Amino acid sequence: RRVHGGRNFENTMSPPFVQLLTRIVIAGSAVLGRAMVDAYKQAAKEGAKKGPAAGGIMSLLSGRQPAAMTTEEALKILGAKADTPPAQIEQTYAKLFKNNNPETGGSFYIQSKVFRAREQLVRQSILPEYPESNSTGKDQ
Repeated sequence: RRVHGGRNFENTMSPPFVQLLTRIVIAGSAVLGRAMVDAYKQAAKEGAKKGPAAGGIMSLLSGRQPAAMTTEEALKILGAKADTPPAQIEQTYAKLFKNNNPETGGSFYIQSKVFRAREQLVRQSILPEYPESNSTGKDQ
């Protein structure tokens, strides 16, 4: 029984065991690191095959713009159909944009989708660039 400074060293790890454990951790880290690099390369290759819309970060890094939202997708996001009056689409937009404000607990992702949907409808001349003010002069 080895005692040093009042401590019992009987149940401590021996230096060869510590060395072995260290080597196992280092080898495992190297394998994991290589696997992550390979997975990233494969994902980048798959993203390049599918085009910039599916490329995610790779399309941003390569300078390519993601595919624009379609008019059909924009209408769907805003809960509208092709024959929905523009004023009604604007009301829905204002409500969705306000309800998804991240500062009040909403989703930035959804708010940005709503914004991009309206932007697409403006590009297609379905909505005016600046919404007409309502008769009360108050915000929606």
